[in-house]
Order: sequence, then structure tokens, then C-alpha cells
Amino acid sequence: MALGYAFQPQTTEQLSKCARAKGVALPISLKHSVEVCRYLRHKSLARAIKILEDVIKLKVPVPYVRFTGDLAHKPSMGPGRYPVKPSKFILELLKSVEANARFKGLSVPNLEIIHIHAHQASQPAHYGRQPGRLMKRAHIEVVVAEKSVTEKSTSSSSKTSKGSSVPHQHSKPKEAKK
Repeated sequence: MALGYAFQPQTTEQLSKCARAKGVALPISLKHSVEVCRYLRHKSLARAIKILEDVIKLKVPVPYVRFTGDLAHKPSMGPGRYPVKPSKFILELLKSVEANARFKGLSVPNLEIIHIHAHQASQPAHYGRQPGRLMKRAHIEVVVAEKSVTEKSTSSSSKTSKGSSVPHQHSKPKEAKK
């Protein structure tokens, strides 16, 4: 059974500037995978790898937005956890997509995660006497694209021109005559 990608580039030019990887039926919780993927979306590949390594070492918690029921707050943020097992599998996928990008000849320092999603996989039953217990499985797909230096500089210059308004130059107020 062939599983396609949910992300489809619009043109062949976009396809040549991106690299993809997919993890099929990974033995990880979908809920935790959704939160980790949401946290990594639109980050640079190097930064995402660093974040996941810190999550595995229990240094940086992942903020939870969607699944926050009975979840404790972490210092300097809201509710969060250290999802170690999903982080290990997603880190492996990010390293795979980095290798795919190198093979395609993309500039690895300029890679940004443009698409990362967790999808529900089939849930086979555990072996044994408890037939109602289902295994946790998730599909995860990652797409990175090369962001050129000119795109970054134009976007940052447009943000500064929109965001910061220069105060108008007013003439000095006239002094009151005595």
C-alpha cells in the first residue's frame, strides 16, 4: 500500500527546492506528535534539531496548546510536557530529510520546515487476552524548503518598514513672546 504525501508542491520549481521524508506507522502517541509538530512548524531545520535534542535531555519543554487537560505548567510558559519518545522519532525524521536535502543539492543551513504534520495511523490490537487495548500509531511527514538569503532580507525589511513607524518631523514649537 503506497501512502502519498498530504503536502503537494504547486510547481516543479517548488518541488526542486524542497525535500521530504515520511515516517509510517511510528509507535508513538498521536496527541504528543501533534503538539511536537505544531511547535516545530516554520522553524529552521537546525533550530528544530537543537530543540528536539534539548527535549530529549529534559531541558526544554514543549508547550501544549490543544491537549491541555490536567497538564501542569512549566517555568516561563504555560502547560507543557517533555515528550521524549515522539521527539526521538521526529528527530530521526528530521535527520533523514536533511540527508534527502543534501542529496538534492540544497543548501542545508538555509532549510526551513514548511510542512510537518502528524496523522492517525492504523491501530492494531495488542497481542494477548485484552482484546480492547489498541496500540498507538502515527504517520508523520516533514517537508523542508530552501529559503534564499534574498527572501529573508526582503521579508525582514518589509516587516521593519511596516512595524516601525518613524515619527513625523515637527518644527520646533514657537516660543511664547514675553
